[in-house]
Amino acid sequence: MSSALNTIWCILRVPLGYPSGNSHGGTAIIIKENTKHYLLEEYKTDKIQATSVRIQDNKVETTLSAIYCPPRHVTTSEDFKNYFKTLGNRYICCGDWNAKHVFWGSRLTSPRGRQLYLATNDLNLHCVSHGVSTYWPADPNKKPDLLDFYVIKNIPLSQLDVEECTDLSSDHTPVIVNVHCQAVLIEYPQRMYNHRTDWDEYRAKITKSVNLNSPLNDVNSIETAIESFNRLIHQAAKESTPFLRQKNLNHFPYPKLIKDKDLKNMISQANNERFQNQLADLTPKKDTNYSLWKITKKLKRPKIHIPPIKTTDGKWVRKEADKAQVFANHLKDVFKPLPSKNTEHDKEVYEYLDAALQMCLPLKSVSPKETWREISKLQEGKTPGYDLVDAKLLKELPEKGIIHFAAICNACLRLAIFPGQWKIAQVVMIPKPGKPLHEASFYRPISLLSVQGKIFERMLLNRMRAHLSDVIPQHQFGFREKHGTIEQIHRITDIISRTLEFKQFCSAVFLDISQAFDRVWHEGLLYKIKKLLPHSFFPILKSYLQGRCFEVKYNNENSPLQKINSGVPQGSILGPVLYLIFTADIPTHEDTITATNADDTALMSVDKDSSTVSAKLQAHVFKVENWLDKWRIRVNQGKSDIHPQKRDLSTNKTP
Repeated sequence: MSSALNTIWCILRVPLGYPSGNSHGGTAIIIKENTKHYLLEEYKTDKIQATSVRIQDNKVETTLSAIYCPPRHVTTSEDFKNYFKTLGNRYICCGDWNAKHVFWGSRLTSPRGRQLYLATNDLNLHCVSHGVSTYWPADPNKKPDLLDFYVIKNIPLSQLDVEECTDLSSDHTPVIVNVHCQAVLIEYPQRMYNHRTDWDEYRAKITKSVNLNSPLNDVNSIETAIESFNRLIHQAAKESTPFLRQKNLNHFPYPKLIKDKDLKNMISQANNERFQNQLADLTPKKDTNYSLWKITKKLKRPKIHIPPIKTTDGKWVRKEADKAQVFANHLKDVFKPLPSKNTEHDKEVYEYLDAALQMCLPLKSVSPKETWREISKLQEGKTPGYDLVDAKLLKELPEKGIIHFAAICNACLRLAIFPGQWKIAQVVMIPKPGKPLHEASFYRPISLLSVQGKIFERMLLNRMRAHLSDVIPQHQFGFREKHGTIEQIHRITDIISRTLEFKQFCSAVFLDISQAFDRVWHEGLLYKIKKLLPHSFFPILKSYLQGRCFEVKYNNENSPLQKINSGVPQGSILGPVLYLIFTADIPTHEDTITATNADDTALMSVDKDSSTVSAKLQAHVFKVENWLDKWRIRVNQGKSDIHPQKRDLSTNKTP
């Protein structure tokens, strides 16, 4: 629909006369009868077929053209230029170009796409698309791609917006362009706060409305208090933040010597000179507000390709809501523990979990001072979780708000519960570099958790630190203070260097755990928590692990909540520490060397005799294999390897 032209029109492919006489291909245009228009001469060649009409509105003539390019011919840039020259000085043409180029959002670039791109560049035309695939092949081995888009001349891009249409079941989905009389203003989502927020007013509103006498005696009262506190923060921030109106477009003065006949060229030259002067004054420092991106963001740039997603049964998913559901179904299968291989051990685990807890001192309560100290450590600018409360909103809380949040945390410690609102993860899927974009398994989930929940996790971790030194083994260098990957690498290379120096044999096995953090068996982890930590931690950590859920956010669509049945929470504070507890009892061997860094493990054996080296290493590997089966852990065979190494005695070099 075109509101500027006051007409309804669409482009359809119908079997019209083909130059060779065969009945395939062809184009057509459907237009309202009461719209002033006339049909232009049909453009028919072996390489390009087009139907064009010229309409008049607001005293401006615009050509609308439907095009079809058969795939079997080799089409050059000159062929496209000859076609564009027949359309006049202002036109919109769209259809099946059978041309792929990453510039207009295709998955890849084809030879015809390069020729069309050269033609549009030479004629200063604009390619307009939405970046979503429009061609859906029936062959499941072929991948969808973008073949249908618009080429536009002398129509401001600010007056256009492009939509995808997934209502039809054809192998080509329609592309809808809306042409407006005025510029289309992009409506950015209104932020909860901005640089003009009155933080004094924000703190005053919270101080006035927060209730420090609210009862916190059970799970429901705590959940209600958290929800009310979140609403109060949202309302106070919105009421303290003025609405930012969009700035008026800057009108730059042009030279008075511009004549009508040279108007277009001189305006372009004046814009180029102004742009070059702005670039010359830029510096990569704060005094220019790092404005290089702000100046160049309006330049013509490629359209980002938005790939479709394939389901497990081989079907292609087009709608955003369906894509979110496909990702959610994939993650639902990931967040499941591996099947058991030792039923007797499982029985032992469940019996121990059902046993009564030992008497021990309760966890130390939280003070407002500790709460504020942890809030002040938060890094601003990070995306908030499900509750939309970020670090800035918490840092600006008044003293009364800090006291109220500390009271909620103390109630959680006293009742040994982790609130359900802090256990909801909003997952955003990020494609893995170099992997196919149409498979859900080749995307990396990024979990966004509640910032308030992370603060409470950090205060729990503060109470666990005194006990972790006796739990985490010395060979574990991951997620530990004053330990890191570099130190572990130095340790391993030092062992190898000394082996070569003393002319000994050295063999190593490097193990990588498949989906290590996502497949952690909850009952097994709770078993080790109960075994290794004081029992006062067990109830609240049990509440922390159980009942967690997630939703997948894909653009503006969210999937329904799904339950998490395994794993430690990604992006959390306690998640890495809990994984170290889960793997703390990995078997060691007195005749070998063990080195671990989070989920990466190296087993090394050193001896003067090669047979002894292999025997020692094999014995250790057998112990680790039994341990892996016992705790439902699977090794990634594709990323695990064995490296035998020895010193060449004759050349004094390593072969």
